[in-house]
Amino acid sequence: MRDKEARAYLALLRLGEASAGAVSRQSGIHPRSTYDALESLVSRGLVTFAEKDGVRVFAACGLDGIMGLVEEKRSLAEALLPLLEPQLKAHDAPLVRVFRGKPGMRAVFEDLLKEGKQLYFYGGAMQGFRFYLRDYCRLWNARREKLGIPVKFVFIDVPGVRAVFKSFKLWSARPLPEKLYSSVAWWLYGDKMALVFWSEEPLAITIQNVELAKSYRNFFGLVWRAARR
Repeated sequence: MRDKEARAYLALLRLGEASAGAVSRQSGIHPRSTYDALESLVSRGLVTFAEKDGVRVFAACGLDGIMGLVEEKRSLAEALLPLLEPQLKAHDAPLVRVFRGKPGMRAVFEDLLKEGKQLYFYGGAMQGFRFYLRDYCRLWNARREKLGIPVKFVFIDVPGVRAVFKSFKLWSARPLPEKLYSSVAWWLYGDKMALVFWSEEPLAITIQNVELAKSYRNFFGLVWRAARR
């Protein structure tokens, strides 16, 4: 929904059956814009209306309509993907992408699952799980376990880290000394490497290149063997 449609819809959920004027007062939207928003919601099957004593009153149709729209969009996207993927140009040079903020970090986490291969995490202290995206990461890890994606994790041994992953499945971890702590970590998955900067606005830079990923996997193997069990 657009902003005014969403505000009008929320106002109707709170008010029940109401006139456009009542929705305008509840939502803080200008009366003309309120009527336009309500008409749009009616056309999308999210709101219904009736005439009462010469006044048009509106009511939300319930939450099932929203779920129907979500599934419709999902079906449309799934139908389009097979048409779009063949047009995705292959890149011989390293493909670099930048992801900012928590939504960007969620996109990187989703890419980890989409790749579906062994994950290598180096130099982290579970910042996403402990501070920035706790609820999302908990659900993400459950999905990872269900998909059977294994993790090797060389972590910075600061207080609280071990407690987070102690019950994780398909998760092998070895520590590095606390003095090596940094807010920067890197992840390897498939032919991609992600440099992850945890800060007030998290940042991730992904680089897709077969040779680069191979080199860092070799380096990870050396550190893994040197790290304490």
